[in-house]
Amino acid sequence: MIASGKIRSARFRMPVAIWMGNRLVATVDEISKKLDLMKEASIEQSLEIRAQQRTLADHEARVRVLEAAGRVAQPITRP
Repeated sequence: MIASGKIRSARFRMPVAIWMGNRLVATVDEISKKLDLMKEASIEQSLEIRAQQRTLADHEARVRVLEAAGRVAQPITRP
């Protein structure tokens, strides 16, 4: 009788363990997808910041050229 109880218990535990394992894999997959999206967003943001920095540097270079040529009355400074 005790042996049959253990078998029933094992039969119950195995599907639960499989379900828990599957759920763990699904959770890890979800986290992985979210991390990938965050990484992509970070890369895009970094590229956008670099483009803005280049634009600002180009603008500052043009202003310096105009200042040197005397076409700008007062030097433009950053706030």
